[in-house]
Amino acid sequence: MSVKSWGGMLIGAFVALVVPISFLAVAKLMDIGIVLIVRESSTMQSLTSIALTEAFLGPIGIVIVGRSARIRGAMAWLGYIVVVVPVLALVWFVCVATLSGSLGSPF
Repeated sequence: MSVKSWGGMLIGAFVALVVPISFLAVAKLMDIGIVLIVRESSTMQSLTSIALTEAFLGPIGIVIVGRSARIRGAMAWLGYIVVVVPVLALVWFVCVATLSGSLGSPF
């Protein structure tokens, strides 16, 4: 694997991780007391709809990083996806669990 574009890899990683990292940032700001969100508010409903965008942004970011890293061949892509998808899912789960824990309902 030779990297074709470091900028493309950074953009792909940003696209794939923007939703989970923003949830983690909101959770930390809630813990500090800067942001106040009530569970029944419209802000909470918008956070829920934003969480669903990860279903689209995650795969798009994964493909951008893979293309920027010049991954070639079906087996290389399969290995890449087998490693990256569970890692992205784990990051997403930890960030969403942190946000819901800050709201007072861990699950």
